[in-house]
Amino acid sequence: MNTLLTLSLVFVAGGLLSLFFFAGLLFTVRLTIKQGLQSSFTGLWLMISFLLRSTLVIGLLYWIGQNQWPRIAVAMLGFIIMRFVLLHWLGTSSSTHPPLKNREVRHAP
Repeated sequence: MNTLLTLSLVFVAGGLLSLFFFAGLLFTVRLTIKQGLQSSFTGLWLMISFLLRSTLVIGLLYWIGQNQWPRIAVAMLGFIIMRFVLLHWLGTSSSTHPPLKNREVRHAP
């Protein structure tokens, strides 16, 4: 019973790490779009966000897993399942993303 409880908590922790990772990604992308893609720091902002989120998630996954592959596997399973839950929950609607043919297309000079 103790092992089942531990693996359940590891699964939930993996899901919470996924929530942190993808909420950070959503925040970064929305902030980047809000500031406009013409900002000179857009690439730097995206890279720093990616490195920070990835480093934290990978480090915490190994800390949660305590160097035991079943715990790491269960945490990753929680991470992946939460990703699908978030994709289903957030989804995309046509009202927030108009079709490409109606958008103005700007080409490089």
